[in-house]
Amino acid sequence: MSHKTNLTMKRYSIRQLTTCLAVAATWASLFPVVAAGGQLEVVRDGKPACAIVIAERPSRAAHLAALELQSHVLKITGAELPLRHDGEPTRGARILVGESAATRALGLRGIDFAPQEYLIGFRSNALVLIGRDWSDTEANRREMGRTISDQRLADLRHKIDYWKAVGLPDRGPLELELPGVFDDQGTCYATYDFLERFCGLRWYGPTDLTSVIPKRGDLSVQGEDIRRAPALKHRNALSTASWPYLRGQWGKFTDAQAFLHWRRLRLGGEKWAANHTIHRRTIQTVLNDPEYQAQGPAKGLNLCYTNPKLVQALAQMARDYFDGKGELPAGFKALGDYFAIVPEDVAKYCACERCRALLDHGKDMKTGFFSSGEISDYWFSFVNAVARELRRTHPDKYLATLAYWNYAYPPRDFDLEPNVSISPCLHTCYYAIDDAMRENDMKFYRAWLAKPKAPVFLWNYYHHPMEPALIDKWKCFPNVMVHETARAARMFIQDGVRGIFECGEQDQLEHYVMIKLWDDPGLDTDTVLDEFFTLYFGHAAQPMNRFYRSIESIACNQSLYPPKLHKQDRNIAWRNLGTSDHMKRLAALMAEAEAQADTEIERQRVALWRNSIWKWMLDGRADYEARTARSNVKSGRPAEDTSPIDRATLDAWTAPFRSWHYYPDPIIPSDLKIPDHEKFHSFDVPTVFQLPGQPGKWFLSFIGFNGQGYNSFVAESTNLLQWTHPRLAMGFGPPNEFDHGGCVIGAFLYESYDLKAPRLLKQRDGQYWTLYGCYPRQGGYELRPGYEGVAVSDDGLTWRRARNTPILAVQDSDCGTWEKDCIYQPWLVDDGGRFYNFYNAAHGGTEQMGGATSTNLLDWKRFPGNPIVRNRPDGYDAQFCSDGKVFRDGDHWVMFYFGVGKEGAHIMAAFSRDLRQWTAHPEPLYKAGGHPGGLDKQYAHKIALVRHPANDTFYLFYCAVGNKGRCIGLLTSRPLP
Repeated sequence: MSHKTNLTMKRYSIRQLTTCLAVAATWASLFPVVAAGGQLEVVRDGKPACAIVIAERPSRAAHLAALELQSHVLKITGAELPLRHDGEPTRGARILVGESAATRALGLRGIDFAPQEYLIGFRSNALVLIGRDWSDTEANRREMGRTISDQRLADLRHKIDYWKAVGLPDRGPLELELPGVFDDQGTCYATYDFLERFCGLRWYGPTDLTSVIPKRGDLSVQGEDIRRAPALKHRNALSTASWPYLRGQWGKFTDAQAFLHWRRLRLGGEKWAANHTIHRRTIQTVLNDPEYQAQGPAKGLNLCYTNPKLVQALAQMARDYFDGKGELPAGFKALGDYFAIVPEDVAKYCACERCRALLDHGKDMKTGFFSSGEISDYWFSFVNAVARELRRTHPDKYLATLAYWNYAYPPRDFDLEPNVSISPCLHTCYYAIDDAMRENDMKFYRAWLAKPKAPVFLWNYYHHPMEPALIDKWKCFPNVMVHETARAARMFIQDGVRGIFECGEQDQLEHYVMIKLWDDPGLDTDTVLDEFFTLYFGHAAQPMNRFYRSIESIACNQSLYPPKLHKQDRNIAWRNLGTSDHMKRLAALMAEAEAQADTEIERQRVALWRNSIWKWMLDGRADYEARTARSNVKSGRPAEDTSPIDRATLDAWTAPFRSWHYYPDPIIPSDLKIPDHEKFHSFDVPTVFQLPGQPGKWFLSFIGFNGQGYNSFVAESTNLLQWTHPRLAMGFGPPNEFDHGGCVIGAFLYESYDLKAPRLLKQRDGQYWTLYGCYPRQGGYELRPGYEGVAVSDDGLTWRRARNTPILAVQDSDCGTWEKDCIYQPWLVDDGGRFYNFYNAAHGGTEQMGGATSTNLLDWKRFPGNPIVRNRPDGYDAQFCSDGKVFRDGDHWVMFYFGVGKEGAHIMAAFSRDLRQWTAHPEPLYKAGGHPGGLDKQYAHKIALVRHPANDTFYLFYCAVGNKGRCIGLLTSRPLP
C-alpha cells in the first residue's frame, strides 16, 4: 500500500468508525467513528465478554500486544480478559491478536502486510489486530548493525519484568523480551491504535499517572476495517527524559516503562542510521593505514578523502556489513540497507595537493550561517567514489551521509550517486524565531530534495536553548514552539521525507504532538492540544492551557529577541522573555490551575508541571534578578533596560497620541497646481522642517505623481495651516539609473530628534542631508524594485545626489528575504554621531520595517535582526508595517508608522529603549475613516509630526485618501481656534 493510499484510507476510516464506549466526548473528538457492523462486547457488567486469542508460538510483537491489551482493559474495566492459544477451545467472541490459525482461516497472514502496515479488522463475532511482525529466527538474530547512538540491534530488544513495568507487580514476575525498536511489530501498532481509537487510552508519559486511562464497567466496540501504516517510516525520538522539562513532567518512571512507552507511541520503524563515523577513535582503531592518513594538522582527526585506498577500505567495510560478516566496530553506524560514512566534527582537512584543490573550489560557498557548502565538493566527491565502488557488488544498498555544517549544501558541479541517501541537518528549534536561519535551511533542504534518487532522512535539532543552558549552568526560558514543530512535521512528510531523527528533547506536550503527527500528519494541532489539557488536567484544563500557550507566544515572539541574536542567552531569557510582567501573568495562571484542580490525579499532574517547568522558570528569573542586582551594586548605576515593553507601559506611552482634532480641509489638496509641474497630483509623504535663522517659518516636503513617476516638492508656511510657494525640491534621476523613476525626500538630518524639539535641519560638512526613496523606472506607480539614495542641499530647499549609487539596494549581499522585492522610504536618526536608517521594504505583498546603521551617511550596514517591526497575523498591521518616523520621547523612542491589515491603513506606534528592539502597540493611534468629512475614508498613513511652541500643540500631517483623493490632511492634539 502506498503512502498516499494509507493516508487516504485512514481519513476515510476515521469518518466512518464509531465507538460504543460512551467515553467523555473529548476522547472521541480526535478519532470520531461511525457504526458500520455488528457490535463486539469486550466487557459486560465488569466481566469478560470475549477472549484474547494468539498463536501457540506467537511473535514477540503479538505476545506483547496481547499482554498490553489484557492489562489495559483490566485497568479500564477491572475485568481480566482470558488469554488463549489458538489450539485451545474458545467459545464466544474473540480478539485475534497477531497471526494465528484463526487469522489464516480468515485469509489474513502477517507476511501479506507491508512493513509497518497493520489492520484493525471487524469480523463476525471477532476483532482482528494484526500486522507484519519480526520472526524470531536464528538468521534474523544474526542481523548486525549499530544505531545513531552506537547501540546494537540486540541492545534494543529490551528485557523487562512486564507486570512490574505496568504497575501490576502482584501478578508475579513475567520476564519478557520486547520486540526490537526497529523490528517489524505491526501487531503492536494495531493494538495500540485500537486502544487509543476505541478505548480512549492516551499515553502522554510512561506511567499510569501520565497516561489517560478511562474507567468503565462495560466496553463494546464496532466499526469498519482500518488498514494503514505510519506516515513517516523512521521515527527516532527515543527519549529517556534526560533533560529537565520532560524528566520533571513525566515524574518518576523506570527504564522498562520508558521502553514500553516508545512502543506505545510507535517509535522506531524502518532501519536507518547516519552519524559521525570517521573520527579520532575509528582512525586510531580501524582506519589507521598510514597511506590514507591526512597530511598536515588534520592528521589523526581526518583522512585523505582523495586517496583511492581509503575508498576501497570503506567500500569493503560496507560490503562486509551487508554480507553479515560480523559486528561493526564500535564508532561505525549502519542499520538495515544503510551504511553510514560521516566525517569528524573538525575544520581541519588533509593538506595534500588533490585535497587542497577540491577544498579551494568551495571557498566561495560560505553563507554566513552554520550550514554552508565550503567542503561540499570535497566531501561528496569522496562519498560518490565509495558509492560507485559499493554499487558494483551491492546495487540495492545505500551509503548514508549527512548534509551538515560546511557540507550542508549539495555540490555544485555534480550530483550524488543514486545509492547515496542524504540526511540534511535542520535547525528546527530556531524556525519560530529566526527567519534567516530557517530560510537558509530551506534553501539547502529544497536543493537536496530536487537531487537524490535515494530516500531522504532528516536530522532535526531540538537542542537549543536547553543544551547550552545545561552546559553553562543557567536556566533558559522554555522554548515551546509546538505549532511550528507541527507545521514542519507536516511539511517534511508531504515532501516525501522517509524518516526523522530528533536531536535534543522538547517538553512533554510538544514531544507528544510531534510524534503523533509523524504517525498521522492529518491530525489537527489545536485539537490534539485541547484534548490533552481536557483529559490530562480536567478541572484545571483552562488555566493550564493558557499557561502553556502563553509560554509559546512569548518564546516565539521574534520582536522580543535582539536583532543580532535570534536565540537565548542567560540575559535574553529573563530580561526579554521571562520578564517580571510575563512571570506575574504566568504565576496567576499556575495559581488558578492549582486552585481548580479537583481530583488527586489532577493535583498530581499540575504539581508535575509546577515542579518542573514552572519551578525552572522561577529559579531562572531569580538568578537573573540576583545577578542584575550584583552588577548594579558593582557598577554604581542601573543596567541598561532593553527588555520588551509590557502592555500597561505601551498604553501609557501611547495615551498622549490618541485624542486628535480634525482640520476640515486638506492642507495640500490632491489637485494642487504647482507652477511648471501642473501634471503632478495625488500628493503624499509629508515631512516638516525648519531652516536655521528662520524661526517663524516652516517648510513641508511632499511628493506628487504625474503618471510616470514621482518628484519631491516643498512648500512653506508661517502658521502650519496655509502652505504657499510650492516648488520642485528634487526631480527625476538620469535615465537608466537607480532613481530615474523619481525621488522621495524627507528623511532629513535634524539638529534634534526630541519629540517636542523644532524640526531644524542640521548641517554636516557644510551641507544639509537627507536620505531618499527612489525607483529606477518611469511609467507607473511604485515600479519595483525600489532603492534608497542620499542627497545634499546648500539651502535646504533644492536637493541633489551625494552619491551616485544606492545606499540600500535589493542586490546588496546583506539584503534579507523580507525586503528582496522592493525597498521604500527611509527615516534618518542621529543618535550621538551614530546614524540610523529606519526603512520599510516588501516581500511579495507584505511590507515590514527594518533598520541600518552608518557612521558617515554614505555606507550603511543592516541590522542583523531585521525586520524590527513585523507583521502581526490578524492585526491592524498584518500586511504592512511601513513608513516609520522615529523621535525621542523622554526615556524612550517612539516610531509612528502606518499599518495595513484590518479595515484599511491606520496610524500606529512602536516603542524602543535602544533603537534596535521595538514593541508595537496592537491598536492604532488613529484609524482610517475617522475624519467626519470623509477625507481619510480609505487610508490614513505616512505622518509628519511637529509641535507648535506658541500653542503647545502637536500638528500631525498625514496622507489621507478618501472622498477628496490623495491629499495631505491634518490632525492636531488640541482644537484650533
